[in-house]
Amino acid sequence: MTTRFFQNRLGSEYDNETVVDLLFPHREGWKSKDIEKAFLSQQFGSMARLQDWIPLHLLRKRPAMRILGRRPVFPFSRAAWIGLFALAPAFHAAAGDEPDLSYGRDMMIAAFEHEIGEISSQWFDGVETLADWQKRRIELRERFADMLGLRPEPDRTDMQVTVTGETGHELFTVQNLHFQSLPGLYVTANLYIPKNLNGPVPGVLYVCGHASRVIDGYSYGSKLAYHRHPAWYARHGMVSLIIDPLNNGEVRGNHRGTNRRDRWWWYNRGYTPAAIEAWNTIRALDYLESLDTVDPDRIGVTGRSGGGMYSWLLLALDDRVAVSTPTAGIADLYDHIVDGVIRGHCDCNYWNNFHRFDTTVMAALAAPRPVRLVNTDDDPIFPTAGIHRIDEQVRKFYALYGKEDRWDVFIGSGGHSDTSELHEATFPWMYRWLKDGKLGEIAPAEEYFEPEDLRVFAELPADERNTRIDREFLRPRTVFPLPRDRREWEEMVEDWMNDLAEKPFAGWPDEPVAAPQANIVFQTEIEGLDLTVFEFSPQEKITLRLWAVREKGAQPGGALVRVADEVGWNDWVALLRAAAPDDLENILGPGGKALPWPDPAPGAVTLLKDEIVGNDHMLFIVAPRGIGPTHFERAGNRGDTIRRSFPLLGQTRDGMRVWDVRRALGAIRGLPEIAATTVRVEAQNQMSTIVLYASLFDSPTEQIDVRRLPTNHDNGPYLLNIDHILNTPQLLAMARARTEVRLHETDPADWTWSDQALKRSRR
Repeated sequence: MTTRFFQNRLGSEYDNETVVDLLFPHREGWKSKDIEKAFLSQQFGSMARLQDWIPLHLLRKRPAMRILGRRPVFPFSRAAWIGLFALAPAFHAAAGDEPDLSYGRDMMIAAFEHEIGEISSQWFDGVETLADWQKRRIELRERFADMLGLRPEPDRTDMQVTVTGETGHELFTVQNLHFQSLPGLYVTANLYIPKNLNGPVPGVLYVCGHASRVIDGYSYGSKLAYHRHPAWYARHGMVSLIIDPLNNGEVRGNHRGTNRRDRWWWYNRGYTPAAIEAWNTIRALDYLESLDTVDPDRIGVTGRSGGGMYSWLLLALDDRVAVSTPTAGIADLYDHIVDGVIRGHCDCNYWNNFHRFDTTVMAALAAPRPVRLVNTDDDPIFPTAGIHRIDEQVRKFYALYGKEDRWDVFIGSGGHSDTSELHEATFPWMYRWLKDGKLGEIAPAEEYFEPEDLRVFAELPADERNTRIDREFLRPRTVFPLPRDRREWEEMVEDWMNDLAEKPFAGWPDEPVAAPQANIVFQTEIEGLDLTVFEFSPQEKITLRLWAVREKGAQPGGALVRVADEVGWNDWVALLRAAAPDDLENILGPGGKALPWPDPAPGAVTLLKDEIVGNDHMLFIVAPRGIGPTHFERAGNRGDTIRRSFPLLGQTRDGMRVWDVRRALGAIRGLPEIAATTVRVEAQNQMSTIVLYASLFDSPTEQIDVRRLPTNHDNGPYLLNIDHILNTPQLLAMARARTEVRLHETDPADWTWSDQALKRSRR
């Protein structure tokens, strides 16, 4: 019964595993009865509500983290790295408690919603006339290609089209073929050619979604599941090419780098499988145009689900498309992020959105060509609310052309399924604009062939790059010439800073005039130390806390700012559980139970007193977003929806943590007791890199101490397109040029480039 329910909900063309993955991306550790219970529960009303209903005890728990509880062997500042970042006892939730992520998740969704409101129509501001739009359209297309990683455009190499077999039908012939959109990047396809042609006829490119047909371990591709569509076009006198997607072809690549495989480095690389799908469709058009049987001025594109999305990509990038009916393939940012339909989508629906487009921009680039947007009214991953918002905007651009009749929206009934009602909306539209005619009774789309009839490869090619194209499509920059002198160094730094602003940090809020104000929300005394808790807002809708410790009644002569990562946060809570157990909830504040509390660490309190008393500084603990109370990621998740939502707004979680550190330092400097004192910063592991990036902006700090600084970005932090700009040695050199940076627990040989660049910059 559960399987049938899945198929009815998301469509019979999906295999069971894909359907379950779409609906339950966090299901690891579930038993089948848990899935069925979730489906049959009366609480299930939508994708978002379903995810909220699922009890957290069904989710896989994070393994307990333990590190040695001993004093560090190296000094930081005038004392040890204290228990905060060195003593990490085993942690556990109090009996009966479940981690509560609602505070951090709700906060981030509210911030996302605010930003969506700011960017949803910004690219259309000032467009009043057709001339305004035509000028803007050129700019938007270039920026869109840039975000996909298609600017500059790859070389259009020889596609080496190879026909490997042929299947017959009384009305058409099917050629089984493959071509290479790039050398070694194979696209498997079937070409449907009507019989008895008299001259060139219209061509239809059918791009497939994620339907999977794997039999006895061999993937026959999505083209098998969707073959009734190109067959219909061939029966009606049109040549139709159907191509497999990267993820579901006979040579299977990967669409799910961030929502299943922890390939967060895709963001660093600027890679998205949407770029591969877009490029494959562009090359498929090249092939159709080359055929004597196809009229190059009458080529349409269509497809559903993922194929609907790829149809939009092609419409946005290539004016050779004459007409289209994208089906179940678009949702706006509000739907993806606020309503959470990102849960049901792999990475092929997204790009690194550093130019901050809503998907409405992509749809508007289709104008003035005939487009009918087709969808159903109960599709959980392409909801109609967003479609109505897109429709309202896009109609305006067709009106500028005076071509209102070329834009249409059809909403059928049902879920995410390939229904005959949708066929009756797509086929006549394509026929009308490609053959300049009207259909009477619409013949049904039928399946004719068995899997072996449409198979392309007898054996998969040994030189294929499909399975590794994510690593090879956009290669990182690896060569960084040293500057010859100060002038050349300053030019390099200027270029890097401009590039950082344009891509990795493009999603930052507009530069503020003043630093945020830190407001006291709680104060207490712990063993002769004053503990003060502040709140500040680094941006609209986000509130973070600062924890400050100083010797009781002392006036600090400086500020020591410790930026916590996950390990450091647990050390801090372990200390507080030992020092102030009765005040812990007030100290941590809302979201304080987002993570299990560690066992008390009394030894850390002693180390803290040793560091503070008599040392003339005030210690601040900073927890950027996603650390501590604002933690928002479920344990064992296969691609957290919050973390994956940042790039849709031109951000990453780590990029916004850089912003948080900047704003935290500004708030600390604004405190009366700190304003005229020195400020030093400490961090470890990936947070070290984040602190160094933050140091490039605003007033420099007097000193930065970093522990185990990563030598590159491969394992984080993750920043949009950073691999094409600079790497950690270049970052370190820039930071060193502004402030004293002390490295701990690292190999000096890793920083030779930084050392040499800094010397040459002083010539």
